[in-house]
Amino acid sequence: MANTLKFGNGEWYGKKDTILAYNDENNNYKPLPFDFSRGSSATVVNKDGLIETVGSGQPRIDYKDDSKGALLLEPQSTNLIIQSEYFDGPGWQIFDNIVVEQNHSISPQGLQNASKITSSGGSNDFLYENQSVTSGTTYTTSCFIKNIDSIRTGIYGVSSSDFNIYWDGAEIDYVVGTNVDYEDYGNGWYRVWKTSTATGGSSIMRFYPDRGNAGGGSVLLYGYQVEAKSYPTSYIPTQGGVVTRLGDNITQTTPNLSNSQEVTAFIDLGARPLTGINTTSNNFRIDFGTGNTRIIYNQNSSSNHRIELNINGSATYYTLSNLLTTTRAKIGVSVTPTTLVIYANGVEYHSVSIASTDWSNLLEIETNITDAIGNIKINDFKLYDTALTDQELQALTTI
Repeated sequence: MANTLKFGNGEWYGKKDTILAYNDENNNYKPLPFDFSRGSSATVVNKDGLIETVGSGQPRIDYKDDSKGALLLEPQSTNLIIQSEYFDGPGWQIFDNIVVEQNHSISPQGLQNASKITSSGGSNDFLYENQSVTSGTTYTTSCFIKNIDSIRTGIYGVSSSDFNIYWDGAEIDYVVGTNVDYEDYGNGWYRVWKTSTATGGSSIMRFYPDRGNAGGGSVLLYGYQVEAKSYPTSYIPTQGGVVTRLGDNITQTTPNLSNSQEVTAFIDLGARPLTGINTTSNNFRIDFGTGNTRIIYNQNSSSNHRIELNINGSATYYTLSNLLTTTRAKIGVSVTPTTLVIYANGVEYHSVSIASTDWSNLLEIETNITDAIGNIKINDFKLYDTALTDQELQALTTI
């Protein structure tokens, strides 16, 4: 197999405005950097499992649950909470018998900037922040939380419905509510979230540290976020005003990496949230020759992974049935002038004849991360200047 381009698979070398891919055929190393862009700072989970902030234009290699790391690419998003860490600061109101102790404990950032929030046990013990929202728009409310001695913690999203976290000591026992979920961040910390649609032009964001414990209870709280998304994006810190994180994109414009009329493109995509949008957006796109000839990784309205093959402007879509975007997907697409074969996670999904075309002139590889796509995590990407065999595709894509 002639591997003309490698990117990722634990080999990450990034600096401002660039991230490295390479060709190592015949042990002759040739750098093939991708241009990277993001016009703002952003956060990522580093090798130590801590949330850290990286500067504008700096690629983010995310190590959440993955020791090899993955390139994290997200669309633009805004945290509407004006004070995301200090809960007796501007914007937040304390109702009834709530006690806030700032900088009480170590947060998922590895700093002593998590607040302890204590309820005396009253049914109206809560923090709140008024938010201006747009009726009919979907929002996701999220925060990082660690239990001390609470029994049940309650959180309101942008609608009138809330959700409740039931604790079994330091661990979440279960959550109750619609469109809610959580993720373990280690050391007793969880990120919890709820997605809901605003029903009016304003909303009161409420946080109850303990509901139902007559003696009261406490939790640690950090990183509160409300964003106009159907899923939570990476944490956006705020300190007195709303903050927008701009979108990530990568582009590689090195023509003629392949001079063969055959090509195989392989990508290993990490699991990402369901977006439920039938999109032709270029989640990850490889352009060939002229006349709009492309291989595009995107998704359908059921949130299945999908390959779009565009030959001279005529697009055909190949759905990977039952392979949702919430599932890690290792996808291999092999094309000759007249055939297309697609394997994913070790299984053949499609083997078809296609309109005759020439794959010998590779022009560009790029992403264009939008809300229609959601975020993506690229674990690995390889490009071969030959059509791999079925056996090779099966081996390459097996998880």
